[in-house]
Amino acid sequence: MNWILLSLLSAISVATKNVITRKLSFRTDRSVILYAKYVFASIFAVLLLLVTGIPLIEPGFYYSIFLASVIDVIASWYFIQAVASAQLARTFPLVALTPIFLVGTSFFLLGEVPSFIGLIGIIAIVCGAYMLRSESIKVGLLEPFRLLLKEKASRNMLVAAFLFSFLAVFFKKAILNSSVYFALCITQLLAMLILSAVFVKRKTIAAIYSKIKNNFGLLFLSGFVAFIAGLTLFAAFKIGLASYVVSIKRTSILFTIILGYIFFKEDHLIRSLLIGIIMALGILLISIG
Repeated sequence: MNWILLSLLSAISVATKNVITRKLSFRTDRSVILYAKYVFASIFAVLLLLVTGIPLIEPGFYYSIFLASVIDVIASWYFIQAVASAQLARTFPLVALTPIFLVGTSFFLLGEVPSFIGLIGIIAIVCGAYMLRSESIKVGLLEPFRLLLKEKASRNMLVAAFLFSFLAVFFKKAILNSSVYFALCITQLLAMLILSAVFVKRKTIAAIYSKIKNNFGLLFLSGFVAFIAGLTLFAAFKIGLASYVVSIKRTSILFTIILGYIFFKEDHLIRSLLIGIIMALGILLISIG
């Protein structure tokens, strides 16, 4: 399959997962949503691994996959908190800030400086984030930025975007020291084990599984869609340039806004799409810059 189609399928899968997560947030606990995602995704990942086999594992894999799994759990928790507590169109586009955080960490850790095109991309993303709260500009020019930090949903998504920037680094290292499918599988399994240990210690594991049973259909679908999103993304990485794949995948911002309007009647569709396009273009410029 063409890498462009795979990237688009990943983007659509991410947007679909966001809608399912928001719908589930009205039915069950957020900890249940998080745990079930890893439970079901790990099942599909293990089945895939049985087909692809276990690769040669280099020493750098172990600490990388552990850190990636821990960060993924924490980032996903903040992500679910954000998606569950506010409109998708006002929270999810903030994941576009992840490349900016990546540029920042690369600068401080590696001394890498973004190109002129990359700087334009950063400005575009910041402008898009500003426009998400631009209705408050009458209070003051800096009020939109203040609201991004003040509102809990926005803060949660900002934390998630920041953590995702570190996740990308450790996950890539884990892949380089094993394989795409093995790293994907172990990440899901480790995340599930980490959460299982937490819930066992809190003596809530029985209640968690009971709630999974009560919402089995949607939770199963959420795990399956999350698995498809990851699988198609990594398959696209194998045959396409990573920067272009990521840029196309970020059209999930636009798909999420559209699906949020369709399923939850979220307002200001045209305005939200304009913001999404600006932020997606910003990601593209950073990727090619």
